[in-house]
Amino acid sequence: MPLVKHTLHGRLQKAFQTKTPLEEKELYKVASDVVAGLSRLHHCTTPIIHRDLKVENILFDGEAYLICDFGSATARVWDPKVHSVTAIIEDLEKYTTLAYRAPEMVDLYSDRGTLNTKTDIWALGVLLFKVRPSFGSVLTIRVVCQGLDCFERMKYV
Repeated sequence: MPLVKHTLHGRLQKAFQTKTPLEEKELYKVASDVVAGLSRLHHCTTPIIHRDLKVENILFDGEAYLICDFGSATARVWDPKVHSVTAIIEDLEKYTTLAYRAPEMVDLYSDRGTLNTKTDIWALGVLLFKVRPSFGSVLTIRVVCQGLDCFERMKYV
């Protein structure tokens, strides 16, 4: 197995410092490689949920972008209607990154459903938002959960 020295996070930092956003071709490569990796995980006989998909957990080996850090991965599907909300919160705080959590992971009392592979898809959306080529301005986003601002004024550059 080759040693992988580059991360997507490092590539984005370099792009930001040099004010050179990722080229469209590279953005498509990031998206297609990460989607392919997630698809492989989610289509196992027992689907695997990564739970900590983020820019820092994507490596580049010179040819492909690879998902890493499977310490948070699980096949367990949490359901706030069935499992203890306290146990779910403890698990989420230990194994996930707040900025990448899906709304159902943030508000366990809103009856948004189970915490399953779909939460990785939300994290993928956040990851792709972060790699977009718009370093020129600071964007402010709001995630609204049934009228509740979950993250007020979260800034990305």
